[in-house]
Formats: sequence, C-alpha cells, structure tokens
Amino acid sequence: MGYANHSLWDWIQKTEQAAMEMGRWPEFWKTAFYLLILVYGLVILLTFQNYGFTADEQSHTRYGEALLKWYTSGFQNQDVFASKNTWLYGGLFDLSVTLIGHLLPLEPHDSRHLCNAFVGLLGIVAAYKMGELLGGSPAGFLSALFLLLTPRYYGHAFNNPKDIPFAVCYLWSLFYLIRTLRAFPDLNKNLIWKTGLTIGLALAVRVGGCVLIVYLSLFLFLKWLQEGRPNPIQTAQRALFILFIAYLTMILFWPWAQVHPLAGPWEAIHTFSSFPEIHYHLFDGRYIGSNETSRFYVLQWILLTLTEFVFLGLIARLYTWFRKPHFDWTGQDLLAFSVLFPLGYALLVHIPFYDGLRHVLFVLPPVVILSATGIVDLYRRIQSEMMRRGFCTLVGFLLVLTLW
Repeated sequence: MGYANHSLWDWIQKTEQAAMEMGRWPEFWKTAFYLLILVYGLVILLTFQNYGFTADEQSHTRYGEALLKWYTSGFQNQDVFASKNTWLYGGLFDLSVTLIGHLLPLEPHDSRHLCNAFVGLLGIVAAYKMGELLGGSPAGFLSALFLLLTPRYYGHAFNNPKDIPFAVCYLWSLFYLIRTLRAFPDLNKNLIWKTGLTIGLALAVRVGGCVLIVYLSLFLFLKWLQEGRPNPIQTAQRALFILFIAYLTMILFWPWAQVHPLAGPWEAIHTFSSFPEIHYHLFDGRYIGSNETSRFYVLQWILLTLTEFVFLGLIARLYTWFRKPHFDWTGQDLLAFSVLFPLGYALLVHIPFYDGLRHVLFVLPPVVILSATGIVDLYRRIQSEMMRRGFCTLVGFLLVLTLW
C-alpha cells in the first residue's frame, strides 16, 4: 500500500511538472474535466431508465401537458391552473421536457428522467466553470468531481423535476453574478444579458430565485462603495436592466405570473414560506408532520448526508479564510453568502420542510465548490512535500470511499 501511494504521488508530481514545463497545466485539467463529463454522460445513457417515480413527477407531467395547451391555445386553455399548486411554479423545465418528450421515442417518464439527468450534467459544467473562476483549472476539475460524487446531487439529478433544475440555474446565476461584479464598473451588454437571463431562468423554475436579486443588489452596492462610488445613475441603470431581463424571462415561462405579473410571484413566495399543507415523512425513527419539524431539520440532514471529503474541504476553506487580508465580495465570500443566507432565513422563519433537504438542494453545489477550492488553496499553501503527499492521499482515500 505504501509503495502504491508512493508511486501515485510520483506520477502526480511528474505529470504536474511536465505539464507546467510545457505551459499546458490548465489544458491538462480541462482535458480531465472533458473525460469526466464524457464518462458521466455515458453513465446517464446507460442508467437513466433504472430510476422510479418520485411523488411529484405525475403532477409535473400533467403540468407540462397543461403548459403546452396554454401556449398552443393562445393562452386560452385554463387546464394549467386546475392543479392543487403546480401553477405556483415556473414552467421552464416542465414545458421543455414535455416538448422534448414528444420528439423522443421513449416512455414519458424515461424521457423526463433523461432530460433531468442532462440538466444535472449542466450543473457539473457550472461547478467546473465556477471552480475555475475562483481557483484556477485544478479547482474547477475538483469542483466538478466533488459535485458528481455528492450522492444527494447525483441521485436527485435523475428524477427530481423541481429542485435539480433550480439548483443548476441557481449556480449558473451565481457564476455570471460573480463575473459581473468582477467586471464592474465596465459591464458589457453581453455580461448584463447573461446575468439577467440566468436569474430569470432560475425564477422560471421556482420563485425562490428571488434571493438572487438580493445578492445582486447587495453585492453590487458593496462593490460600488469599494470602487469609490462611480457614476451612481449608470450603475442603477445597469442593475435595473439586469432585473428587467430576469423579470421578462420569468414571465415568458410562468402562466400564473403572466396573468398576475406582480401579485402572482408574491403569492408564490408567501405560500411556499408558510406552506399550510401537512406532509408526513420518516425522520429520526418516526413519522412526523412537516408542521412538527425542528428549526434545525435541514441542518441535521446536511450534516448527515454530506460526504467526508466535502467536510475535509470545508475545514480547509475555513483555515485559509481567516488568513485572507480582506473580504472578497466577488468570489468566495459571495459564494458562502449564497449558502448562509437561504439557510439562515429558513432557520429564522422556521419554514416547514419535509422530505429531507431537497427544498434546499440548491445550496449543495456552492457548498461543494467552497470545499473543492478550499482543498486546492490549502494544498498550495503546504510547503512540505511529505505533508502534501499525505494530504493528497487523504483526499484520494475519501473520494474512493464515497465512490465505492
């Protein structure tokens, strides 16, 4: 075992040295990422038909068909509002999957699972892009690998029609928001459009995407102060244009918001924050109602289900965090805020969660990316070759343990 570890370390060292000498270190990690995506894509094609129904799938299948009738009837068919509460969700994913399902030679639930899984794959791509933006290509690859090996993300990616699409849109929105803040005050139209579009797509899945507007407003204001308050009128105009694009994108895919442009989104926020329906679920050895769950229910689930390598990376992230000379409003701090703010809000108002942590599944990708960038940051700070070797061995062992 010791010989194997030594040989692996030698291979890592030689590969790193050769790639750096050729000036192709970033390309090495990018190639590794492409291989990872290729393998994941093949696994999706081989296994997507092995997943069963979830509790929400049938209602979302009906919602997708009703959405199609709504648009093809010229907004006259009212079936889209006939369900109990699916009309409170944006129709982006359900409409897209319904259209694609009519083209694929598959059973409806299989086509939904296939589309769901490839949306999950787009989340892996977003994790790579975010990790690369914050910590270079090694952090990008590790972010993608960490997210792929996070069981809650991997499993839900195949048949969760609400929380996976939202988590993916949430992560892409954060990516473009960070790019926008880093480019400030020189924002080009392309970046403004992409930021507004991704926020709008998140809102077109779940109204919870409104938290992204909070991040945009708060961190753009902090960046404006940091840069010496340049041209307040122009800054406000650009922020409003981003919000305008996001709002139009949301309206395009959400019939309830088309009928009630202002009151509709507010009603959805209020309903999902209080959620009067009581759902029973198994937790801590007994069935309890959603009105009985502890304030710390979601935090308990996070502690129970996060992998060991993510915890190791978060410890590394905290260690390196306190050695920063200042706050970074356009990177790790914003990513951490995107985790702490929704969890803190849920804790404060005591949202009645159920079914594990699926309602806050969108915070897992940022958590995983913080962990992966923490691993890379700490590795770069370690001076001793022996300590580096031991650190890599520990990370590798935990990854293999989870994979197994």
